[in-house]
Amino acid sequence: MLHWKSELRGIFIASEDNRFADISCSGDGGLIFAEYLPEKYKTDLSSLLFFNFVSRNDFVCCQNGGIIFANGINRVFSITLINMTLSGIECLKNGGVIYMLSSVNKAGFTCEYSNCLLDSSSEKQFGTSSISDSNFSNILAQNGGIVCENTPIDTLKFSFHSNTLRNIVAHTRGGAFYLIKPLVSIHTSIFNNLSAERPGLIVYSVSNQINLTNFKKSNLITPPLMSIASYTPTNLLVSFTSIYDNSTIIMEDENTPPYNPIVPT
Repeated sequence: MLHWKSELRGIFIASEDNRFADISCSGDGGLIFAEYLPEKYKTDLSSLLFFNFVSRNDFVCCQNGGIIFANGINRVFSITLINMTLSGIECLKNGGVIYMLSSVNKAGFTCEYSNCLLDSSSEKQFGTSSISDSNFSNILAQNGGIVCENTPIDTLKFSFHSNTLRNIVAHTRGGAFYLIKPLVSIHTSIFNNLSAERPGLIVYSVSNQINLTNFKKSNLITPPLMSIASYTPTNLLVSFTSIYDNSTIIMEDENTPPYNPIVPT
């Protein structure tokens, strides 16, 4: 439906009461492909500068390639799905519904104006992804049957409530969600017959600090699962010390998703 790339300006997309069927996409983003890589980080930001997508009462079936692929500085992304029906989705890659990633490592923004919407000394700006009152069934993906996010830690707010999931499969990890470390709120949803071939029958997270308190109490899981989440092992700390001045060597990509540090040459 849309292939969009930008370096300077945002966009607002609204989709309501539409039916999408027999869609095939061998790449990323069966409905929406968005790549937003702003070149200027010192600017007076307005709502126009954001990528804002809102879907309400849409129906999508028989699709290959997922629904939304969003790449860029996630703090200027806002994705909202309300009362959406998705069925028969086969995604050969990650994120059966949404795949958000940051291919650039921008921990924050600096702004020259007092009304700047992004990082300031008083308030931190987050990207947002919200899914509510929706039905998902018969969805397959590689990682993250519903959502796969690969963004810098603590820069994304993810809300998932009052949804129904049936027959969702991840061929690798994260039957429903593959997460790095967003701020999550998952409640009052039904998880029926979810599976993953590797750890994370419902949630797989790179960080073991993600807040899943009361997940089982606030959601209905059938059949019941002993474990809903798995985490990447984080109990080993390895550091390299310079033989010249005994200082700690900073790894390349140490703080960049997916956090695979490389010893600099």
